[in-house]
Amino acid sequence: MKKLLGNFSVLVGLLLPLLSVAQNQRSDDGERHDQGYGTPYGRWEGRLSAEDQGRFDSYYSRWQDYCSLEN
Repeated sequence: MKKLLGNFSVLVGLLLPLLSVAQNQRSDDGERHDQGYGTPYGRWEGRLSAEDQGRFDSYYSRWQDYCSLEN
């Protein structure tokens, strides 16, 4: 009985650190408050430069044209 209790204690002692590591690595629905764009929920709330906005608009209008041609 003492041997069984000793083996169980060693097993628990070895598994507890592994369980704590696994809990620290679990997902929080993709929201990590220590990373991201500086906002509490990781959303970027800035503006594009005029050049980047123009480039985006160009790509978006081309994508819309392509989608309308498919249908």
